[in-house]
Amino acid sequence: KAPRVLRADAGVARGAPVEYVHPRVLAQIQGQLFVTGRAWCDLVEAVELDGGKAVSIRVTRVPFDEAYWAWLRSRLEDFWGGLVAGIEPDACAPRAQPPRVAGMRRVGTFSHRLPA
Repeated sequence: KAPRVLRADAGVARGAPVEYVHPRVLAQIQGQLFVTGRAWCDLVEAVELDGGKAVSIRVTRVPFDEAYWAWLRSRLEDFWGGLVAGIEPDACAPRAQPPRVAGMRRVGTFSHRLPA
């Protein structure tokens, strides 16, 4: 069943690897997938090319990842628990690298030269 979660974003990093999704965007997508119970989401991103003379649209399939969600949920619990307890957010649990989300893949790219 196709997901109903849609996330459109601007600003793909030039030369970013196929599986790269900005960490904040990835966290948002994983949260949306958990809440909706969906298995995956297609992320649609746009970037200007050639000084604004062209645009490239990239579609990346991002699957729900249990390990990533467990890591993120732990961070969210620390953050919100700290706020309730009156602890500054920066003083919560030390930052750790998230697990890598397996299975992300580019499913489409479209480039278009804009009229002069």
